[in-house]
Amino acid sequence: MIDPDGRLLKHNQATQRLLGKAASELNGHFCFEVVHGSSQPIAGCPIVRMKETNRRESTIIQLGDQWLQVTVDPILNDDQQLEGAVHIIADITERKRAEERIFRLNRLYTSSLKRREVL
Repeated sequence: MIDPDGRLLKHNQATQRLLGKAASELNGHFCFEVVHGSSQPIAGCPIVRMKETNRRESTIIQLGDQWLQVTVDPILNDDQQLEGAVHIIADITERKRAEERIFRLNRLYTSSLKRREVL
């Protein structure tokens, strides 16, 4: 969970393991600080977009060798004002690796078909 400014309020142990951070390195810090080591939001930050739209926003980022899907769902009060958000980070590295293997196999298959046509 994050506050309206994007500071981490609550997290689970899976978040700590995924990011390799202790609770003290997460609580009260901005996502962009702990995930990207940045002093400001990254380009295309789903938190920034969610603040503009008051709707779920999602993106996929690469962090070292990991691929992460980041989804942010707003928590709105009765007046539709932002009170915070649920910030979910999912490791999709295996999915991205599988997609890359499929892409390479398709390219190899297409290349072999073109060679057959030439013969």
